[in-house]
Amino acid sequence: MLLNLTQIVVLAVAWLFAWRAGKRQVGSSAKGWWCILGGLGLLFLGSVLDLVGSVGRPALVENTPALQGAMATSAGCLLLSIGLVRWTATAASDRRLNRQDRDLGQRVKELDCLYRISSLLEEGDVSVEEMIRETLKLIPSAYQYPKITCVRVLLNGIPYCADNFRETYWKQSATIFVADELGGAIEVCYLEEMPAAAEGPFLLEERRLLNSIAERLGKIVAHKRAEARVASLTREMEFVLRATGTWLDVIDEDFNVHYVDPARRDRYGDPTRKKCYEYLHDRSAVCDVCGAGEALLRNGPIVRERTICEGGDRVFQVTSIPFQGEDGKRLVAQVHADVTQRKRNEELEQSKQVAELANLAKSEFLANMSHEIRTPMTAILGFAEVLRTEGDLSKAPPARIEAIDTVIRNGNHLLELISDILDLSKIESGKLTIERIPCSPCKIISEVASLMRVRAKAKALALEVDYAGTMPELIRTDPTRLRQVLINLIGNAVKFTETGGIRLLVRFVAGNGVPPVVQFEVVDTGIGLTDEQMAVIFDPFTQADVSTTRMFGGTGLGLTISMRLAKILGGDITVTSSPGRGSTFTLTVETGPLEGVELMDGPGQALVESEAAVEAPIAAGEAVENYALPACRVLLAEDGKDNQRLISFLLQKAGAEVVLAENGQIALDAVREARDQGNPFDVVLMDIQMPVMDGHEATRALRSEGYARPIVALTAHAMATDRQKCLDAGCDDYMTKPVDRKKLIAIVAKYVRRERVATSD
Repeated sequence: MLLNLTQIVVLAVAWLFAWRAGKRQVGSSAKGWWCILGGLGLLFLGSVLDLVGSVGRPALVENTPALQGAMATSAGCLLLSIGLVRWTATAASDRRLNRQDRDLGQRVKELDCLYRISSLLEEGDVSVEEMIRETLKLIPSAYQYPKITCVRVLLNGIPYCADNFRETYWKQSATIFVADELGGAIEVCYLEEMPAAAEGPFLLEERRLLNSIAERLGKIVAHKRAEARVASLTREMEFVLRATGTWLDVIDEDFNVHYVDPARRDRYGDPTRKKCYEYLHDRSAVCDVCGAGEALLRNGPIVRERTICEGGDRVFQVTSIPFQGEDGKRLVAQVHADVTQRKRNEELEQSKQVAELANLAKSEFLANMSHEIRTPMTAILGFAEVLRTEGDLSKAPPARIEAIDTVIRNGNHLLELISDILDLSKIESGKLTIERIPCSPCKIISEVASLMRVRAKAKALALEVDYAGTMPELIRTDPTRLRQVLINLIGNAVKFTETGGIRLLVRFVAGNGVPPVVQFEVVDTGIGLTDEQMAVIFDPFTQADVSTTRMFGGTGLGLTISMRLAKILGGDITVTSSPGRGSTFTLTVETGPLEGVELMDGPGQALVESEAAVEAPIAAGEAVENYALPACRVLLAEDGKDNQRLISFLLQKAGAEVVLAENGQIALDAVREARDQGNPFDVVLMDIQMPVMDGHEATRALRSEGYARPIVALTAHAMATDRQKCLDAGCDDYMTKPVDRKKLIAIVAKYVRRERVATSD
């Protein structure tokens, strides 16, 4: 019994010793089995010895079998324990190694999947769609059961599915964020449920893998989008650069070229590993053409201009802008803007301004010359007219009368020349004022015909007016300018016709999708024109030829002015001619809107009525000449002695009392004195250009004091703007020099009567 207890104790100690030894020394499973077999053999031996000792067989030593049996049993227990521990430890280690090997293989698959997905980022020519399709193929290879794994990617609401995708209960998903915005999701499904296993169908690592793939996919998509945006912006920038003729390059502080736009590459080639002065200017050393070095030195933008001789001189404005690159390197962006056209425009603008100033100077010169010429012409023509009309001409020598007529004729010719030059100057400067008012074309034709028949009769020529078809009762045009053109055309026909006559044919033309016009054909039987002459007949200061100028006279401006006026009135002038057979000048003028305007069937009757209306004012004008002015007082403000004598003579002969004032200040004082004495002037004739105080200033001063009696401007300035200036200053009316005798008497009579009526009321 004691030995059995001893065996138990030894066995326990052996097991403890063997377990600790097995933990420290893990061997192969074969060694464990040998220990187990050895232990079992010792246990069997111990049992045999124990049995021998129990039957009492004599031994060499007392109780030896029992002792040996206990020892064998103890050794057997020890070996058995060591073997068992070795075997169990080895099995656990094998299972752990197998699991680690399996986990390592899974990680390798996952890392390979992540690597292949990440490598897509390096492939710049792969689109987002192609990248997603490739990802659908890569994800299953990273899972435990690829054959039953299916994937779907949702990006911006668009689903991308694997061929075998089917949504199932066993699903795993991860959210895709693109640039911190929700972009979509990745969904992984198992097509069937796998048997329960230690690792399970969806390990935590696989979830982490899916999240990593979603994160990388989002970054790749964001990167692709950024690349696409950059590429789009680059294309747009390069398009703008090409369209605007602008060049762009980037260089560093060592003048190495980092970037040039496509236009530069097309022109100069690849800039790689070249200095800017080598690449752009074909130089071997640093130059200071563009200002890049100065921009870096100042650390601020520099703007310069340079001329490039390529296909004609082109001027570029070079703006050098320093900045710091991502790597900290100092760079300079240079923008080369083609400013050639701008420079040309600036030069054209300067030329235009010079031309406008020259034109203004010309206009002022013409206006001043007109004034200076008209002022003495007032005295010349006025006194010539006095000599021609005063006294008994029957006693005067014929040569004297002829001399007086020559002075009057040439004086009037000089005035026509001045008027033509002023008209042409106003047209060229764009200052000609055109009206668009309702007027009767038949009345205008009647007035012109009545005036020109006098000239035609003087040369024994017939002047006929014919109408073809109906005519509008009223048209909207400038009657003064239309009358001027018709007088010019008919006057030329009379001038260049010696025998036969002149015919004015008028017709109304409408329809065919063009604005309605009135057409005037002036047909003569004069000397005619050649083709060469017709080509230049409308040029300024041009007539048919030198001999024509000598024979017929003229300024050569009439047709030029007429053509330009016709175009301003919405029409044109054309000519057909044959040398020796006569010419036909055709004038067209737009009628303007004709809504509500009656078309007359018998314009001939209208012509007769209009001619009667025209003759009445002429008769009235003749009556004014012989009509004595009522007793009246007239103040004449005029600085020219000759004009003082002439105008005073004409007014005094008509019955007026005339008071002279040599300048505006004297006139102002005289008006004030006469008003204060209760004997005011009935009319004030105010010259505009006078010393001390001009007529404008004197008139404004009188009006500011409440003076309401008539003031008539009397000036040699004949521009349209001059008339308006006089009216704006406060004048009631406007007369130009040279003074026409009939008009002078008529206008004074008009305002004397008006003032008498106003006073009586």
